[in-house]
Amino acid sequence: DARDLEKEPMNVVRRRALAELHRRLKDAQGRDLEGHSKTGLGPSASKEPRTKNQTEGASEALELCKELGLVVKSADETNEDGEPLLVAAGSGGNAWSLELLVAAGCDMGSSSKDGWASQHWASLLGHVGSVACLVE
Repeated sequence: DARDLEKEPMNVVRRRALAELHRRLKDAQGRDLEGHSKTGLGPSASKEPRTKNQTEGASEALELCKELGLVVKSADETNEDGEPLLVAAGSGGNAWSLELLVAAGCDMGSSSKDGWASQHWASLLGHVGSVACLVE
C-alpha cells in the first residue's frame, strides 16, 4: 500500500525496490536468488536466440545497473578513462556487478586500450569470484 511506503525510510524503500528488480532478473534468467541455474544451463550456455524472458532480464539488469550507478544510459558506455565498463568492473572484484553488466548486455569481448579484457584484470588481481562469473 502506498501509505505504508510513506512511513518507511527511503533507504528501506530503495533496498526493497532493488531486491524486487534482482528477483525479477533472476526469474528471467532462470536462476534462483543465490544465482544457481534452475534449468542446469547458465544464461550463456545456449546459442539460441534470446527469449522474451532473457530480453526482459537484460532490461531488468540494465535498470539495476543504473540504480547502482554502474551505468548512466547503456551497457556500452565507457568510464572517464575510456575503458569499457566491463573491463573496469573486472579490476574492481565485485562479481555481482560483473554479472549485472553482462546480463545488461555489455560486450564480453571488450578490452581496454592496451588490449586487456575484464578476465585479465580479474585474474591478475586475484578476484576469483569475478573470474568465475566471467568464464561461466
